[in-house]
This record gives sequence, structure tokens and C-alpha cells, in this order.
Amino acid sequence: MYRLRRVSRKEAKLLGVCGGVSKYLDPEMDPVIVRIIWTLLTIFSPPAMILFYFILGLVLKREK
Repeated sequence: MYRLRRVSRKEAKLLGVCGGVSKYLDPEMDPVIVRIIWTLLTIFSPPAMILFYFILGLVLKREK
């Protein structure tokens, strides 16, 4: 089973959190789907989602 991690720097757009979440949910899932959902949630609750994103970026380890 895949562990929740950030994706490698080569695959990441910002910190690699959305790519890691998409691989955790389904290894075949396109990270764009998670990025779109994350963006929509950020529009409705900006401070919480931005803070949560950067906390995940600090806490999660980068994949090898």
C-alpha cells in the first residue's frame, strides 16, 4: 500500500502535496483532479486550506 508522502521535486508543482494525496488515494489518479478539488476548497475557505496545505508540506516526507 502506498504511504502518504509528497511527490518528488520533478513531479511537484508547488510542494508536491496534491500529487502525494492523489497517489495515496489511487496510484493511477491524475494529480490535476486533486489540485482542482483543493483549489475549489481553497476558494470557499482560504485561510484554513492554505494553512493545511503548508502544514502538510512541512510534515510529509518527500518520496524517494
